[in-house]
Amino acid sequence: MSYLAGAYRVPVSIVTFDVFEVGAGERVLVRELTELDEPPQPPAASSSVASVCARADANGIGGPFRQVLKAATEHGLSTHPYRASVKYAAPSNPARTLFTVWVRPIGLGHIQVWIGAEAVAQFYQVTEDEVVARLGPGGWRKLSPGDIRDFTEGLHHLFARMNTSINDAAPAVPPEIVE
Repeated sequence: MSYLAGAYRVPVSIVTFDVFEVGAGERVLVRELTELDEPPQPPAASSSVASVCARADANGIGGPFRQVLKAATEHGLSTHPYRASVKYAAPSNPARTLFTVWVRPIGLGHIQVWIGAEAVAQFYQVTEDEVVARLGPGGWRKLSPGDIRDFTEGLHHLFARMNTSINDAAPAVPPEIVE
């Protein structure tokens, strides 16, 4: 009973029935209702970007952590905060991780990140080689404050390149349509 109520927040009531003979062939059906002593608690609120940033601040890496957040949101990436990290994804497919940044420092002021170079190339009009050249190799990385600066500048360069490619590829508007 406590498994369903505790783990899944499902309110549970148990009903048991017993039959008793009271004499002269008469029987009585008794029903007993059992409930939890206390109702299940509502689920804890999910993490917010602000709460994850506060954890990064408490761990001494709030500045670099926010640099990545600022660069990513400037380019329209969707943010998905978790207790100890923020996952960044393309708005068109929030389930696919482009990169994730953790709030727990690795060494003195270094931030742990995971970069999906292949995913970035898949969702945007750049090659995986271009992603690696600007953001660094895919997979797990330990970034220093200088590496974070390079990473955010790389994001800006990639998106500037993508916007240029998109604008160059856009068909010209015929003059008769322009007012």
